[in-house]
Order: sequence, then C-alpha cells, then structure tokens
Amino acid sequence: MANCCYTARVKTESPIAIMIHDLNPWAGQDRSALEIAWQLNQEFPIEIHAFSIEGYNDWPAMKHIKYQTKFHKPVLFKYLNYHFNSWKRLKNRNNSFVQSTGTASMVSSIIQVHFVHHAWQRVTHRLPPSRFKSTSLLKNTYQSILDLYRCQLEKYLYQPEKKYIAISHLIKKELMEFFAIPEENIEVIYHGVDSQYFHPWTEDDSASKMRDQKRRQLGIEKEDFVLLHVGQLNARKGLYKSLKVLSFLKKNGFKNVKLLAVGDGQSEKIQQMAEELKISKQLILVPHSKDVREYYWAGDCLFFPTYYEPFGLAILEAMACGLPVVTSEAAGASELINESENGLLFDAWAKPSEIANCILPLLRDPTFAKQLSWRGRQTAERQTWQLAGEKYRQFYKKLYQNKS
Repeated sequence: MANCCYTARVKTESPIAIMIHDLNPWAGQDRSALEIAWQLNQEFPIEIHAFSIEGYNDWPAMKHIKYQTKFHKPVLFKYLNYHFNSWKRLKNRNNSFVQSTGTASMVSSIIQVHFVHHAWQRVTHRLPPSRFKSTSLLKNTYQSILDLYRCQLEKYLYQPEKKYIAISHLIKKELMEFFAIPEENIEVIYHGVDSQYFHPWTEDDSASKMRDQKRRQLGIEKEDFVLLHVGQLNARKGLYKSLKVLSFLKKNGFKNVKLLAVGDGQSEKIQQMAEELKISKQLILVPHSKDVREYYWAGDCLFFPTYYEPFGLAILEAMACGLPVVTSEAAGASELINESENGLLFDAWAKPSEIANCILPLLRDPTFAKQLSWRGRQTAERQTWQLAGEKYRQFYKKLYQNKS
C-alpha cells in the first residue's frame, strides 16, 4: 500500500461503513477491498465491519467493528450470521453511507459489485457439469442452496435507487441487464496495482536470483516456457481448458511448454485430467501463496482463459511484473488490453487449437514477447491504486455534496 497522506479531510457526520466478511492482503478480492478502504481513509473516516482484518495499522481514522461467529464452515452459516448482526447494527443508521461489498450486507446505500452470480449461473449452463460439480450428492446439494441464496440476495438487494461501483464495464452491463439498474447510478472504477512492489525480475539482481531459485525448486529447465496460472484451480478460471491447450501444444512439437498453476481448488481433478491427456510432466501445481510475486517472476507468460472474471487482479499484477498476458475477453481487466499491443486476447469459448495459436507468437518471437511485456508494464504503471483511490474519493465527495 502506498503511504500517501492527505491533510485535508472531508467533514462528515459519521464514518463510511464498509461491509465485508473478511479483509486481508492475501486473496484477490480482499486485497483489492483493503486497498480501496485504505485509499478512502485518506480523506474520510472509515468503519470496517468484518470478522477479521489483517495487514495495515497506520490508518488515519479507521475503526474495526469486529463480528464474532462460531461458524466459519459451512460458509452459508457464516454469511447468515454476518447478515443478521450487521442488520441489527445498521438498521437505524440513516445519516451515513454504508458501502457493501456485493451482497455482504442487508443494509447498504452503495454497493461495490465485484461478482454477479446471475451472470455466472448463465455461464455454468454452458459448461460440462463434471467440471464444476462434485461427485458428492451432499456437496452438490449444499452448493445449489448456496447459489440460490446468493442469487436471491442479489434480486433483493440490487435495487435501482441505490448507487453502484462496478469494477469493470462487464459488471456495469450485467447490473443493467439483470437488475435494471439505471446507467447513471453506476460508476465504473477499475482496480489498481502497486507497480513498485510488482515489478519485472529483470530490474534487480535479487529478483533475478529469486526467479532462478524458484524455477529450480519447481523443476523448470532453462529452456522451458512457463504458462502461469494464478487463482482458484477450477472451471470458472478456465484451468481445464488450459490443460487441453497444453496438450495441443505438446502434440504439435512444443514439448518444452509447462503450465504452473498457483492456487487452491480442484487439484485432484486437474491432476487426473492431466494424466489422461499425458501431460503430467508439463503440469506443476502449487498451493495458494500469500506472496505470489515470486511466481510471476518464475513465469514467462500469464495464461488466463477464464469463462467469467469480473476483473482479474492477477492480469494487472502480471503486467506490472513484465509478463506478457494472454487472456480471454471474459475477464474485466481485458478492457485495459489492446490486442497485440499490450497483451493478447481470445474468445473464452474458442477451441483449444485456436487459443494455442494465440500463444504461438510468444513461443516463436522473443522480440514480440518483450514488446508486449514492456507495453503491459507501462499500462500497469498508469493503473495505480492511487488513481483508483482518487476516483473513489471523488465518487464520495459528489455523494456528500448531493446530500448537503
């Protein structure tokens, strides 16, 4: 987080309440929410209503309203606990703004939308059930109940008179499509990236040594070209499709291409499919890491064939680290990419052979790969958290002006 300091604070009757279940710097959604709260707190007093908050203590004027629960799993019980207790705390608060992260809170005047479950449900109908369902009837039943609960919450909470912050134009479009939210009530604000922390490994010797060390640890040879996946190991992120692309490349003579997947999820299913495709030696699975920067340095390209991704913070972080990015147009962060200038794009539903052809220029032309890296890095340097924070602050200043 940038240690920028604002002396002129906006006078408010009470703090802005930010509603989120947990806040920490390790998960993509939580990391972005933490950065946004920090940026807002430069000018506004903030209350964060959460079960837990980790990371930074030097907040100018922030209060953590801590929630307690005995139920952390199944997650539905945790959600219900939070909804009930946050409603009790906030139901009579009429003189301040309450910003809910998605459907986190039953009480909200502003909703920051990072995922639309109605849209994801539409996508799942086009995917083979085996790719996102468990073999356990009990688990599938529970997941169906959870999905229904989330969709019903969206119907109930996403009302036209509220104000919305969409993290991409993709989300804005879905809010208008599924819930008839007026366009004038939606502000699009992209996430940012800390391009000083996420920087290319070529910029200093310690990063270069870290890259070499990490690749040796993972069994990556010097001549190997590493496609990197950062995020959940599941169907939504397109990892099963990645395996088919890797298989196609191997069959066509590119045996030195490897897939490094960093995250938690369906690792057993992924490994089983890799064995069926005879690409087990090309696949490296690594559990979720609290610090993914060293894996960006170890990779040669971020490969992100997601079917549904409202933004995709990994895309921006990879660009900041100087990695060429190859992603589907279903990622919100693809809106920052100009084809063949600062990244490569493809249709999320394209055939594996078509997607593989999109990767081939990077394998055949190192000069082109370096050009994408350089321009991607330039894009990331412009898309800072300070820029995102200023847009959030301006958004709230307008709300306070209209209120007064």
